[in-house]
Amino acid sequence: MSIQTSWANMPKQERSELLTKVADLLLDRKVEYAELIPKEMGKPILQSISEIEKCPLVRLSKSLFA
Repeated sequence: MSIQTSWANMPKQERSELLTKVADLLLDRKVEYAELIPKEMGKPILQSISEIEKCPLVRLSKSLFA
């Protein structure tokens, strides 16, 4: 079974919980990732931080998965 099929067959609530956990992990490691992004992609650090901070928006879209 492919990852796409597994995801599609997963209950919406479970998908929502997983995406929320990913957002939490990204925010918990924000500084670490913000330092890596400029090295790998050449983006300014402030732009990197801004991109990482957008991750909590996953929580706002939970209704899409409920």
